[in-house]
Amino acid sequence: MNKSRLILIFILLFVSCLVQANEEDKRYLLSKETYDLLMVVQEAMEAEKYQIVIQKLNSHLDKDDIKPYDMAVVKQTLGYAYNAMGDYKLSIESFVKAVTANALPDNVAHDSIESL
Repeated sequence: MNKSRLILIFILLFVSCLVQANEEDKRYLLSKETYDLLMVVQEAMEAEKYQIVIQKLNSHLDKDDIKPYDMAVVKQTLGYAYNAMGDYKLSIESFVKAVTANALPDNVAHDSIESL
């Protein structure tokens, strides 16, 4: 999968999460901290700075107060970063962790599974 397509998928899934959150309930709203992080990470992904992306996302996962939804989205994003680097094993592991957290909306979880 080429990198520009991967970034486009990431952006579309991210927007779909936001739209679904507005239509359903508050459990699918990212914290401001996670949202801001994902904006920074998106720019780094576009610049193909995947090591920075992975470091920032893993650092965020180390926090004690991260919500399940935020954690799932961060793990999903890690999956995209690993995929772009060609590390398909870690990519699959990250997508599986994101989906098995049972915190993503059904359509986003389904899209993540199809990415495998």
